[in-house]
Amino acid sequence: MSHQRWYVRRNAKVAGPFPQPQIEEYLARGLLLRSDEISPDREAWVSVEQSGHFSHAPAKPAVALPLHHRWYVRKNGKMAGPFPHAQIEEYLILGRLVRSDEISHDRETWVSIQDSGYFPETPKGEQMPQAADEITWQEERARARHRWLDERLYSDSEAAAERRRAQPEPEPLQALRHDHQLTTQLMRAERSRRPKLWLGLLALITVALAAGGIWYGQGEGMVLVKAQLGPPDCKASGPGVNWAGCDKTAANLRGAPLRHSRLDRSKLDEADLQQADLSFASLAGASLRAANLEAAVLRAADFTDADLTGANLGASDLSYATFSGARLEGVRLEGARLDKAAWVDGRICAEGSVGACR
Repeated sequence: MSHQRWYVRRNAKVAGPFPQPQIEEYLARGLLLRSDEISPDREAWVSVEQSGHFSHAPAKPAVALPLHHRWYVRKNGKMAGPFPHAQIEEYLILGRLVRSDEISHDRETWVSIQDSGYFPETPKGEQMPQAADEITWQEERARARHRWLDERLYSDSEAAAERRRAQPEPEPLQALRHDHQLTTQLMRAERSRRPKLWLGLLALITVALAAGGIWYGQGEGMVLVKAQLGPPDCKASGPGVNWAGCDKTAANLRGAPLRHSRLDRSKLDEADLQQADLSFASLAGASLRAANLEAAVLRAADFTDADLTGANLGASDLSYATFSGARLEGVRLEGARLDKAAWVDGRICAEGSVGACR
């Protein structure tokens, strides 16, 4: 019954009819499963296995070569290749090759694609059955390669260039290309002018910053310098005060703004300095016995030779502070930041030191 033609059904989809040799070829290549159903009339269906018309031995093409073999192609006296088997099938589908074109695996023995037995013909309008959950490679790859297959097969750069010269671009496309080139030129010209604009803005910003610095130097910064260099004033308050040698024992200085202040040799025993801002303050030789400096800002403060016996420095910011020669017996440092602080033994505390000099 080799002349019998069969319809194929899988997942309620019907294809065909296919000649029996083609069904055998599909079985041999795994494109059909023996559990798929076939029918001569689309009415009575039976599995390929149960039909009894197809033996388990796979059908073999005329030439005993593996399907992954690469083929040379001869067309109109021109030879090309080698191409993989799947690409030959693709060229047949796209019409780049016809079945009368010749193929060879060694460039010596030539046979037509039709007579090779490796490329069974699918009737026009029909689809080759697919393996389970497999997307037809012909459809996917044909779309992806559609634009360059012509040049890949029998490539002839001079002939291709001649064809392009013989087919000038349509006028709308030429106009579009001209507009694109003009836009590109304008953008390049704009980019060449842009650095000059940024240069002017940068100059203005520099002048503004310089003016701000001069103003600051003549303002608060200058006041702080004058206050520190003048005679001590134990009744003064605010940033930059000079309390050198002043007695502030048990004073309530909670949250006091004392940045850049001079407190050398001052007496601050039992003083409440919680949350006070003593950044950059000089406390060299000061007495801070049992003083409460919890959560105070003491960044870059100078405690050289200061007495901090029993003081509470918990949760304070002591980054870059100096403790050379300071007395720290019984001092509390829970949660205190000591990044880059100069410790009593000459060590520089590591970045991230909290609660102790690491």
